[in-house]
Amino acid sequence: MWPERRPLFGRVDGRDSLSQPKRQRTAFRALLASYVGILCLSGQMGTALAQVSPPLLEIREGTPAGDLVRLSSGPQSNAVLTLEACSELNLSAWQAIGTFHDALWPYPDAVAYSQNRRFYRLQAAPRGANDDWKNQILYPVESFSSTNSVQDIRWVKFAILLDDPTRVWFQDSAKFLFHYDFATQRLARFRGFDRAAFDAVSLHRANQQVVLGAVLYPPGAGYYSPVTPFLEYGVQFVGLDPYTPAEIAQWYKLVTRTIYATNQAQACYIPAFEQADVARTNADAFAALGIRLGSAESWVTVNACYSPGWALGRLKYFAAAEIGAAYGDGRLRPDDILLTDGVPADTPPLAGIISLTPSTPNSHTAILAQSFGIPFVYLPEATERARVQDQSCMTCPVGMPDLSAVALNVFSVSTALKS
Repeated sequence: MWPERRPLFGRVDGRDSLSQPKRQRTAFRALLASYVGILCLSGQMGTALAQVSPPLLEIREGTPAGDLVRLSSGPQSNAVLTLEACSELNLSAWQAIGTFHDALWPYPDAVAYSQNRRFYRLQAAPRGANDDWKNQILYPVESFSSTNSVQDIRWVKFAILLDDPTRVWFQDSAKFLFHYDFATQRLARFRGFDRAAFDAVSLHRANQQVVLGAVLYPPGAGYYSPVTPFLEYGVQFVGLDPYTPAEIAQWYKLVTRTIYATNQAQACYIPAFEQADVARTNADAFAALGIRLGSAESWVTVNACYSPGWALGRLKYFAAAEIGAAYGDGRLRPDDILLTDGVPADTPPLAGIISLTPSTPNSHTAILAQSFGIPFVYLPEATERARVQDQSCMTCPVGMPDLSAVALNVFSVSTALKS
């Protein structure tokens, strides 16, 4: 049925796309050790699915970035598409390599060129209530982007299973605010895990099973606002232990290859707080790996509100590295307003938070602050930072007398601090 060493282009009916230039066909043939092929599967997996029409699947030439096999499909409204691949001549060992909503945009097969041959087929099914994950997202308009942010920075969270680093599990980030909720409901190996058990295998390098992260959309980008002045998006990885540049590069490449930017936007790496020191001290190594470092600060020109609200309490300054110890020995109390140079993921509950370095609204602390009504703001303007620092206790020794209370009002992007 499939002639050896003859790659197939074009439609799912298996016909060679003769409209392809001869030079392109020859180059593609030379790259493959044997041949590739496309099979058609209508998606009829039961009577309820009979109305789903057969999708069109195409093999496309790769990009200069090194993706030599990419696959795309025609649109299927309100459908879940499952891409399967097989490397056996008898077509006996099909494996799912991607799940998509409505269409495949040029999507890379991460292992195609480690195989002598490769066949593909595509299944279609109606989309249901639990179809809240997929392996490819779009930029700048993406239905999975968060909707609970009070500013225009939005995000899509994801997970990468370390024993299957060939695809990215993007979660509906309006439905699942936390990685934990998604993973324990949709990734079978984590069902039944409590939060501590999940954190142990996701946030630390020892015995780590999954890497967590997020794709950040700058102001103006998102489902409700498709026009953005920024032709870039950010990729972030979450972990309490630092990741090496080589580890970041492997995951970053995988994530960016599964994002289809319709406006040719470029990716940048925006380190989470715990990864910031590694990024700063290894900037040259990241540049050598082709990774551009970015910051959410470049997207923000006014006070960034991560959680609106108001609070009354003592304003105390602690460096990020001191927060845990200060909270433990009583120098920092739950009814205090924290002024800090960074906000770790394990920041304890407080009356309010003012940060002198940018966070992101997808951070664990920001989402918890929104849930509990704790005002949380970043101050980018130097004059405002100096004014707030002047009102804070910069050392906060044990046994210090109570300071005059300050009031913190955070609404949208405005901040008011009164003593």
